Amino acid sequence: MIPWGIAAIAILVIPAEAKGFDGASYSVFKSESAWYHSVVADLNRTHITPTAHYSPRLTYASKAIAERQPIAAITGTFLAYENPQPGADVVIDGVAKAYGNRGSVLAVDWFGNAKIIDVPVRQDMDFFAYRYALRGMVRIVSSGKVGANPRAQGFRDPAISGSAARTAVGLTKNNKIILVATSQHVTLSELGRAMVARGAHDAVCLDGGGSTMLYY
Repeated sequence: MIPWGIAAIAILVIPAEAKGFDGASYSVFKSESAWYHSVVADLNRTHITPTAHYSPRLTYASKAIAERQPIAAITGTFLAYENPQPGADVVIDGVAKAYGNRGSVLAVDWFGNAKIIDVPVRQDMDFFAYRYALRGMVRIVSSGKVGANPRAQGFRDPAISGSAARTAVGLTKNNKIILVATSQHVTLSELGRAMVARGAHDAVCLDGGGSTMLYY
């Protein structure tokens, strides 16, 4: 599933030799009434590193993927209404490329460790310790419990709380990263339950709708 244009996507960089082995795998699973595509990768393996990609303007997702040659990639943060730019912070190699202080953060430190961080609305985050970061995500799973409150995280668009095609990223207790996407319309709670069923201990919803994309 690849949309025509996207500004920021989370990219999971995995060398070709890892594909199909226990380091990373692709599968399709069903949760409740919806089918999901999923990529799971083991971040305990040093050759598997989640990074991020940023484009200063809308571009073909396929072009961004061709530039980085990842094994897996997924849609990133939401776009702002007033311009085709991410509506929240994007950090690449320690440098801020876009700004916006709302939503949860998927951050990767300089050692390749990933974590999901909740930051209060309108509060800036110190990204000094992180090489890559994407903010502007809706928390849907926290410590294994499903729950979403996009309005409390600074999101005002009612469509976010509705039913739509979705993408999500989760982290397991044993340090695996889960990338999930569905073209079927699901709510944030349904997406959260799907992530827990897949093994996520913490998870966030990324951009979706017409921007839904998962590449493997």
